[in-house]
Amino acid sequence: MSTNPQALDSAENDEITLSEDILFSPLAQEGNIDWLLCRHATAGDTFVLATAGNEASIFHVTQLLKNEYALRDRLSESWALKPQWHTHYQGRYALIYPAFDYRTLTDVLCMPPGTFSEFLDCAAMLCTKLSQVHQQGLVHGDIKPANFFLSDDNRVYLGGFGLSSVHNPLPE
Repeated sequence: MSTNPQALDSAENDEITLSEDILFSPLAQEGNIDWLLCRHATAGDTFVLATAGNEASIFHVTQLLKNEYALRDRLSESWALKPQWHTHYQGRYALIYPAFDYRTLTDVLCMPPGTFSEFLDCAAMLCTKLSQVHQQGLVHGDIKPANFFLSDDNRVYLGGFGLSSVHNPLPE
């Protein structure tokens, strides 16, 4: 993610203004959210942007993205796909994330299965990430394969915190 002031200008409330020389390439669409890979044309810095995919979903997606952004202090970059800033893109609220390798558990499920041992290792990693979410007092609210992001070095990150809430357990 760039902190280059030519690529991104910080405004009030952690809102970033996108420069006019950023190139946008579609990465994926998950539900009503469009994911875009963004590259600063001259500096070459990259980041990922998430925003409403269509006019009909703007209100709903904006609420999800704002909720996720509000929870970012509870998210750790060691286990979560954590938004860094928010902005507006084509008049729509959007979140900005550091660039990441885009591969989800959904993508992996379409591949030939590995060994039973590999399956158990993957299941343990997924459970560990959910445990870390719960240790932060969060209930995710939208666990599905598309919200587990897998890196090339076998790390797992959880994303999609738009439906998440803070859980305050009752005192004993």
